[in-house]
Amino acid sequence: MFCTNCGKENRDGQKFCQYCGAPLEPAAAGKKPGFRLRPVHWVLIGEIALAAAGIVLGWKVCRERFSAGHTAEIYAKALEEGNWGEAYDCLLIDEETGLSREEYIAAREAAPDTQMDQVSVEELSGGKNLYTGQLNPEAGAPSGEVHLELRYRSGGDTKSSLLTAVSAGKKWFFFDEWKILPSNLYGEDVEIRVPKQASLILNGEEIGRDTLQKTEGEETYDTYLLPNLFYGGYQIQLVQEGMETWTRLVEYSGNAAEFDFSDICLQPDQDTVDTLLQLYGEAGQAYFSAAMNGGSFSGLEQYFAGEALEQGSLEEEFQDVQEGIYDAKDGYGTISVEISDLQAESAPADTYYDSRPGDVILNLRGTVAVTSGSGSGLPREAGGEREWPEPVCFRMEDGVWKICNPQFQELIH
Repeated sequence: MFCTNCGKENRDGQKFCQYCGAPLEPAAAGKKPGFRLRPVHWVLIGEIALAAAGIVLGWKVCRERFSAGHTAEIYAKALEEGNWGEAYDCLLIDEETGLSREEYIAAREAAPDTQMDQVSVEELSGGKNLYTGQLNPEAGAPSGEVHLELRYRSGGDTKSSLLTAVSAGKKWFFFDEWKILPSNLYGEDVEIRVPKQASLILNGEEIGRDTLQKTEGEETYDTYLLPNLFYGGYQIQLVQEGMETWTRLVEYSGNAAEFDFSDICLQPDQDTVDTLLQLYGEAGQAYFSAAMNGGSFSGLEQYFAGEALEQGSLEEEFQDVQEGIYDAKDGYGTISVEISDLQAESAPADTYYDSRPGDVILNLRGTVAVTSGSGSGLPREAGGEREWPEPVCFRMEDGVWKICNPQFQELIH
């Protein structure tokens, strides 16, 4: 017979169950005892119920974790804490744009005002107008898109912007992976103008010259064309051999004029100044030696810029100097000119009427000793330390420095 308490079988005739001690009652003939839940069954049912509840809770947690709102909250927190790498990871950046994680971090870190406080996001209903970027409450958001509003305080003002989250794939085959579209975060076809032959460095990275655009007839500046560039701060450096590096912090927000440096005049470093002073002294010595000894101007052309030679004024001045050399018959005229102890200071580009980007303008001073005939038969020496009447312009041509306006004639008058 079977125990009605624990369900186990006992020998016929027993009055008490040998397993649980419960009284045994004879079962009706031909009829087995009914099934009765035992304690172990209740434990199993409880475990199944807990597992089911855990699955439901886990599903809800995962759905929340992989929701558009959760991604937007991570993005908002990253912006508030200045964790630009984590903010970039929330964005849907097409590899074809060439916009890297490092570029985004550098642009945001260099921006003058990156402090964002009290950042929050709220999911919105409605569709976005593709032309104005505003929400239309009567229209539903396109499938696979969620619109959110990002609110924050910056510089004492409350600001907001519209975020669009899109499904960018699946996680674990069940859940959407949401990313934020980088709307209004970068510009396209950005032109940056720099002085001719200057190299461009943005936030420590040199821009390849393969991005230079050909500009017909333009000889004073180069134009870099960048397909895409993040909005943010940029430490601009213009670098040219022999020149001091020019640096400026620029905040780019889509305005092309922010990157026009075509009128910048790079200043020479000390080595270049020394080179130019040596050039000027050598040219002066050759110039006056040729004039005093009846030489030709053609032997001096190597010292002067091409455009200055084309004007013809330099050769005319040389001929004037030759006409004023010492004539033994009259006893008057210039016998010799010596230039020594040359020193220089950089001058602004606009101090020379025809200066161009890349030119070096110097205010010169030094000692000029002029020996001339006085008519009495005795030579007369004059001169001393002096400053040049006008700044002198030097121009690089085919890798060689040339003089635009030597002012040699003015030194003896």
